[in-house]
Amino acid sequence: MAFLEQGVCKLELNHVLEKLSKTFELVEPLQKINEETYLYGGYIRDSLLGKKSQDIDVKTACTLEEVLSVFPHFETRVTVDEQHVIAYGQVKGEFIEINPVGKPGILNHHTYNDLSINSMFFDGQELIDKHNGLSDLKNGLIDCVDEELFAKNIQDKPLILMKFFRLISKTGFEPTSRIQDIISSVKPEDISNNINKSILNQEAYRMVNENYFPKMLYWLVEWGFLKKRYLKYLSGDMPELRLMLVGKETDIQLAYWAYLLDIKVMIGFCEFFDLSNHLIEQM
Repeated sequence: MAFLEQGVCKLELNHVLEKLSKTFELVEPLQKINEETYLYGGYIRDSLLGKKSQDIDVKTACTLEEVLSVFPHFETRVTVDEQHVIAYGQVKGEFIEINPVGKPGILNHHTYNDLSINSMFFDGQELIDKHNGLSDLKNGLIDCVDEELFAKNIQDKPLILMKFFRLISKTGFEPTSRIQDIISSVKPEDISNNINKSILNQEAYRMVNENYFPKMLYWLVEWGFLKKRYLKYLSGDMPELRLMLVGKETDIQLAYWAYLLDIKVMIGFCEFFDLSNHLIEQM
């Protein structure tokens, strides 16, 4: 029997668990140092959706030094929000990003400011779903774990919204009413004044390359990031049109969307994400 209905999750649960178990073997040496070592986040979500992730997300109570003792060839970097130092590198051809928390209590303290579908963990044997992530995947919903913490996180770190917008572009999922209310309170200038241009550009290009890009545009209008008069041009779901654009350069895709939707929509998008003027001139 299929794991989840409605075609959202295409693989059977046992099949997914087998895949996760095989992947976990890559980081099992960390679990021998500290049992609080998990696969988590987008990798779990994408595996359940039958999609391929760009990398494998790992969270561990090991320290950074312990992680590097196991994987000495890994490099380190500060996350975009400057909140964590992560270690990253390849193991047997798989790209892995490890968040070394360095203290116990990961399951209790490191999920409440996130989304439910990003808050599932795998410990090498079982899937840990404390916040109804599976149910939200089944119903095609994007919801937060804790409303107050999520709202504070958005206020303190507007960059998180880029991750959220990209998730809509990728999955086509519907934000719940409380998510909609939280994001509706964010002003466009909160983004433009707090996120640098290069990151805005990078995130915009990533969104354009996802299957449900028009649906993300629809929500940008609903939340007031694009002008309301653009709303009538958007239909929300257009994955069949997205198939026409597979493999084409992003600049060409933007021009296609301007033609398929409306030029005003795409000019608004380019202005909001501070894309270069020559893209707007091409339209």
